[in-house]
Amino acid sequence: MKLTARTYRKLYRVLDDVSPVPMDCGTICGKACCTGPEDLGIFLLPGEEELQKQDPDWLTWSVEQSPEWDFLGLYPEEEVWFVRCKDPLQCHRENRPIQCRTFPAEPHLREDGSLVLIYNDLDLPYTCPLIAADTVLDEDFLETTYRVWQRLLADPRVYRRVERSSRARTANAEEPDVLFP
Repeated sequence: MKLTARTYRKLYRVLDDVSPVPMDCGTICGKACCTGPEDLGIFLLPGEEELQKQDPDWLTWSVEQSPEWDFLGLYPEEEVWFVRCKDPLQCHRENRPIQCRTFPAEPHLREDGSLVLIYNDLDLPYTCPLIAADTVLDEDFLETTYRVWQRLLADPRVYRRVERSSRARTANAEEPDVLFP
């Protein structure tokens, strides 16, 4: 089942009520994930661009169709939207993409296909204090994020991306430490 703008809107609302820590974590690091290098941005999940296009002015948009993005396990011919904040200090927080809302948790599919959440393990151009300090994340945040990713994985396009990134992650390493469940 393909995810629609309506579905994403519902998932955004569910995630509005939780946070990894009991505050805007951007206040801890000075919004490092938003104010880093100029090319810092995020890939939208399949179908998420339809919701984001309803408030497009705060983002810089590009479509990526290059093998260089295959580190995420994407087909090179697949259209992938990449967005960057135009002005991180003027964030439209209520419209943040899913992966901004669920950071620093990352979905990971084990060999048996079961979903777990791990700390985001991408090589980032900044240090996330929550990851660096191995912070215990809010349980409601983890439970809600887990349920949201379960719903997102019902879309075969999202499932394929998470599955490929999971396989790439464990190709030369052990299974990552699990945050949840």
